[in-house]
Amino acid sequence: MPSLLDLKEGDFLMALRECKLCGKVFTVGSPQYCYDCIRKLGDLYGSVHEYMRDHEDEVFDISTLAAGMDVDPVYIKALVDLGYITSLMQENDTDREQRKKLAEEFSRELGKITGKINAVKKTGNKSIFYGGERYSRRKS
Repeated sequence: MPSLLDLKEGDFLMALRECKLCGKVFTVGSPQYCYDCIRKLGDLYGSVHEYMRDHEDEVFDISTLAAGMDVDPVYIKALVDLGYITSLMQENDTDREQRKKLAEEFSRELGKITGKINAVKKTGNKSIFYGGERYSRRKS
């Protein structure tokens, strides 16, 4: 293999990565996994999809799905990371409460802005935000 000093214009180096699943070194085509593992994950996805469809009353996370299918959880996690499976991401109660608080806060702020906009419509004043008040061109 030529060293970097031996390269001429027009030569290029192919980027190499190590597969997160099997550890094999591969040329970059996928960001994390080699071609063989992507193919295996594609085959596994069909089985996972069927299993989840057949057990639709169950609530799954990565470990329960892997245990139910007798598959290594690393492969299920890879399917989630690649975006093939999104329904596994179950919210726990603290996440739900935090999201609810954020939504309420957002709603309050939106109400304030809406109130300002309605006040502007009634009065005809066009500067409703700090920048508009501070830097607006005043008519003399």
